[in-house]
Amino acid sequence: DQAANWYTNLTNLGVKGAMIKLTEGSASGTDYVNPLFASQKANAIAAGMKYVGAYHFFRAASVDDAAAEGEFFLAQLQANNIDTSTIVACDVELSSLDPTADGATLTKL
Repeated sequence: DQAANWYTNLTNLGVKGAMIKLTEGSASGTDYVNPLFASQKANAIAAGMKYVGAYHFFRAASVDDAAAEGEFFLAQLQANNIDTSTIVACDVELSSLDPTADGATLTKL
C-alpha cells in the first residue's frame, strides 16, 4: 500500500493526480480487484491530489471477453461508489493482446 506520506511527497513535487488500479481481467477470468484501492484513493485525496481516478488492466482475448471485462470494471466502480465524474481508464498493453490478431479484431476489443 502506498502510505499517505508517499502521496504527500508527490503532491509536494507538484503532482496533481493519481490513477489507481481497481480491476484486472473479468469475473470469470483473472477476477482481480485491488484490495488496497480504497486506502490508496483516500491517501491520495488526503494528500490534496485534485484528480484521483481508477483504471482497469485489460486482458481480453475476444470481443465477448472484452465485454465481460467492461461489465466487471463497471460493477466494481459501482461497488466502490466511484462518482460518475471520476476519471476512469483502461490500461491496454501490447503484451496482453494476441499478436496474431488483425487490426479489425483489435478495434472490436
